[in-house]
Amino acid sequence: MSARPVTQPTVAQRNLTALGTIVRREITRILRIWGQTLVPPAITMTLYFLIFGGLIGSRVGTMDGIRYMDFIVPGLVMMAVIQNSYANISSSFFGAKFGRHVEELLVSPMPNWVILGGYVAGAVLRGLLVGIIVLLIAMLFTSVRIPHPLVTLSTVLLGATIFSLAGFVNGPTGANNPQRQGINSALLGEGDPLNVLAWLPGPVLGVMSSRMTSANDVQASNVPGVPHAVYIAGARITRMYPFGPLPGCAAMITLISHDGTCCIGINTDPAAVTEPDVLVEGLRAGLAEVTALGS
Repeated sequence: MSARPVTQPTVAQRNLTALGTIVRREITRILRIWGQTLVPPAITMTLYFLIFGGLIGSRVGTMDGIRYMDFIVPGLVMMAVIQNSYANISSSFFGAKFGRHVEELLVSPMPNWVILGGYVAGAVLRGLLVGIIVLLIAMLFTSVRIPHPLVTLSTVLLGATIFSLAGFVNGPTGANNPQRQGINSALLGEGDPLNVLAWLPGPVLGVMSSRMTSANDVQASNVPGVPHAVYIAGARITRMYPFGPLPGCAAMITLISHDGTCCIGINTDPAAVTEPDVLVEGLRAGLAEVTALGS
């Protein structure tokens, strides 16, 4: 019997096999620790839908004729895709460096673009998985419509790819670089869960704050001021009077402390408070009662 000649794989076949191996390893890692990669984003986005879509959305009302719940669905889905694409490749590549098996990749005959493509593909797939989960959760709260599926899919893929590349750049050195740690906190929403507000446009925040406080008659605020004496052109400042903005309510009363003295500023809506003198007299009488209790 004559032995058949062994055919050597081409360069393209070797690169395709290496790329598939990296992608398969990334998908296996994502699914193996699904409690860390898929469940937390689902819980977080559910809370966002309940708090921002349900509680706050009921006060905001509509945005250009669109229910607020429907208005925030695309942003929350895209935020989940971006965050998880960035987090997956950043943590995965840093884990390879920490486990000291990244050297095996670097000394292998794989081209750099194959390594990069494998990690990026795995990160994009995780972002898409989380995006689908968030979209299914959104369907529990509202009816979801996708008028332009191709444009939507292209936008999601492009955004996930861009932030995956950013995570790849940040992954190897992010843990030892304070500036890049700040980028991680901003993109991943670490720390205060209300960081999601930073993703909302200014006009939306303005409408939210005004509609949330429009049902209030009075808002009060206190601000700690300078605890020591300050001067302007050699003249000592003896009083500081605050005047807070009117966020949709009838009166905004603000107190600020300065060098052992507290001053109160009152800003009112003339249409709602037609007799400001009566309001001031009532405040003085109330303050006199409070101070009398401490004397």
